[in-house]
Amino acid sequence: MSKVIMGQIYEHKQTKKLIHHIPKGAIAFVWHEDLDCVSVNGLIDCGVKAVVNGSTSMTGRYNHSNVLTLLEAGISVFDVVNLKAKDEILEGEEVLIIENTLYIKKEGEFCELAMIAPYDEEVIFQLKGLARASYAQRFDDFLSNTIQYAKKEQMKFIHNPTLPNEFEQLNEKEVVIVARGGNYEKDLAYLKKSFVKQKLIILAVDGAADGLLKMGMKPDFIIGDMDSVSEESLMCGAILICHQYQDGRSPASERVESLGLPFQLVSLIGTSEDMAIQAAFWSRAKHIYLVGCRFGMKDFLEKGRDGMASSVLTRIQAGDCLTDLKGIHKLKQNRTFASPRWLKETEQSLNEVIGKVLIEGKGWLRKKGALRHE
Repeated sequence: MSKVIMGQIYEHKQTKKLIHHIPKGAIAFVWHEDLDCVSVNGLIDCGVKAVVNGSTSMTGRYNHSNVLTLLEAGISVFDVVNLKAKDEILEGEEVLIIENTLYIKKEGEFCELAMIAPYDEEVIFQLKGLARASYAQRFDDFLSNTIQYAKKEQMKFIHNPTLPNEFEQLNEKEVVIVARGGNYEKDLAYLKKSFVKQKLIILAVDGAADGLLKMGMKPDFIIGDMDSVSEESLMCGAILICHQYQDGRSPASERVESLGLPFQLVSLIGTSEDMAIQAAFWSRAKHIYLVGCRFGMKDFLEKGRDGMASSVLTRIQAGDCLTDLKGIHKLKQNRTFASPRWLKETEQSLNEVIGKVLIEGKGWLRKKGALRHE
């Protein structure tokens, strides 16, 4: 018997914006090639019951488990094969999914909206195999792109840039930069006490400000394109630093200005994460800790980038004043092994075993007439 899914459907061209307003139990209609980890975690947190993708959720270009993560969370995933013309963005319409067809309710009747293809473990297994087969070529292309652009951009990292006066407070201070990389909230939960106790200056990159505030940690700065951060976070009292592109455009400043909030512009090369690291470095921060920042081929392919020249140059420049804490929450599973109670119990057990071995060993040695070796 085929699985039937029914509910209201909500659509947005940008998944990170859709998760800000989609209600729990709804069906998400996204346009997101190769669903990334952050979007998938957001959709799960929203409690969606299904995801319908106008693009390809898993292309096989590179190996990832993001679609599988949705399936394991009980969320069905479909790609649109053939979409019939629709007049406007879907916003709460009632839909029905039966087998490979998506129906939408119009004038009291369900009409076909699209032919769709479901994902299952077998499909994902085949796509992972495709990704493994093309890995060598993908890696070569990515590395070539990175080296090519790094050579073009390296001169822009030599001269001290002009920064807003607000960054002077970073001088000789320890700074933490938080971005919305995969599982960044788990890392924050693990590190929260240390950050609060040491009173580190916190720079949030875009939507990471929402995660910080949700955990009771107010960012001192919010920096970036301001396209994935909520209005509530923008109004939290943090210093707002809007990313200005090399061509002079700044969509971030347009949004912040429309809210009537004060802000500063910064034009540095690279991603918003790169910009935050560079700003802290040139402000002579004593040390810079990174949480949730992206680095590596998979991270950048998820972002639709074919290289990471600026990020490589940024990390080289910051050098030994930089500590990347990405994934540190994984240490938590081993913390119990270092607890005082465990150590005491282990010591007692070892003493008992050692004592037993010595007693039994002495008996064996006596039998062999080898007392001289005791």
